[in-house]
Amino acid sequence: MELSELIKTARVDKVQLSCPLRSPIRGTLCITSHHLLLSPRGGATEEGKQEDMVLWLLLRNVDAIEKSVQNLGYFQSSRSKGPQKEDRFGSSSGTITLKCKDLRVIQLEIPGMEETLNIANSIEALSSLESVMQTYPFFFRPGDRRLEDGWHLYPLQHYYQEILSDTDAWRWSEVNEDFAVCATYPPGVIVPRSVDDEALKKSAKFRHGGRFPTLSYYHRKNGTVMLRSSQPLTGPNGKRCPEDEMLLSAVLEGGDRGFVIDTRSAQAAKQVRMMGGGFESKANYPQWKRLHRPLERGRPLLESFIRLMEACNDPTLTVDRWLSKLESCKWLSYVKEALSTACLAAQCMEREEAYVLVHGTEGMDTTLLVTSLAQLIIDPECRTIAGFQALIEREWLQAGHPFQLRCARSAYAHSRVKQEAPTFLLFLDCCWQLGRQFPFSLEFNENLLRTLFQHAYASEYGTFLCNNEKER
Repeated sequence: MELSELIKTARVDKVQLSCPLRSPIRGTLCITSHHLLLSPRGGATEEGKQEDMVLWLLLRNVDAIEKSVQNLGYFQSSRSKGPQKEDRFGSSSGTITLKCKDLRVIQLEIPGMEETLNIANSIEALSSLESVMQTYPFFFRPGDRRLEDGWHLYPLQHYYQEILSDTDAWRWSEVNEDFAVCATYPPGVIVPRSVDDEALKKSAKFRHGGRFPTLSYYHRKNGTVMLRSSQPLTGPNGKRCPEDEMLLSAVLEGGDRGFVIDTRSAQAAKQVRMMGGGFESKANYPQWKRLHRPLERGRPLLESFIRLMEACNDPTLTVDRWLSKLESCKWLSYVKEALSTACLAAQCMEREEAYVLVHGTEGMDTTLLVTSLAQLIIDPECRTIAGFQALIEREWLQAGHPFQLRCARSAYAHSRVKQEAPTFLLFLDCCWQLGRQFPFSLEFNENLLRTLFQHAYASEYGTFLCNNEKER
């Protein structure tokens, strides 16, 4: 199917654009296979310059569409004598409200009921393409050819080679070269030198989704490390895996100790154990102390974000009512809990000089939230622009955060899928809070954070496509 077949009306003149904090603008509206364009001078085409446009909206960015029509011409014509079918819709008009994934709200007043319905139907179809191969990154040709090597700006090998040059206790392993051991891990990982690949494969079978413990961060100051994984599959009978126990024991040297930071509550960990999951028991992992720091994820986190946006978009709220709604949505509480858990991981490494393993259930959401924030707190390099980009590359993209599932919809969508959750947005908000508390510690500002948020949900580039490196 050609995308052009979904466009029922390609151009409409005399369309009025309205959005908060700016005056209404009237111009020519054009719809292409991937963009909605509005030019005040008219005659916009897909090859038009972006700076000539008042509106240059990637259709993938549309989260919800609301439309209404006023068919005044129909009633006037129906009362007239004689056949005037061609003038029946002459005075009709319509309004389309676009609620975007980046939280913008755009209103379009379109002359003509038929044009309004055609434009709305086209946007609905083009904004919800099922095949990722039809999305704009596969059609976009950036003018700056320096972007050709964008996929390889921050290869994991370079980061890990720096670690291996500082210590001989770890090694680079390509046990997952064909993604057979773990579908959500990258082809190469860094693991203790004394553990062979066969042991890694057996440990992977003992962990949810094959996500065995692997190095996330090496603290050069004292030689401690932070690892991440998914939960062990101990089940109700306390199943064991000698290779997994050996792997975590090999991380510790002599009398060193480690902390397992479980991002679930103790009760939740026990409940999931009855369904085949579990946690590291003290008897089988004697050098590791388990700490439970529950962090919200999934549906509750999404509902909190939705309630936050409802409060932000309600102009009738008084200050007291606004503060009450802000507190009741719990979003800032989730920000606080995430930062507190990341600070705990950082303190374990910096002050206690202890090793840290972070995991929840799947190890792809709150786990990555904690490991990335902890590195931002500990390592000044991660607070530079290049270092922050590299952090997102290895701790979110290469580590298997399912962006396609989590960022399918934003706060305004009318329908939901089970896997949606604004975990990455929570991470960006935590970064913004750190920047507010320590304004001279970050090399970047909220413009970069906002750009990352926009591109995670809808982008010209392929950085955040799919759910893991294997799919990309």
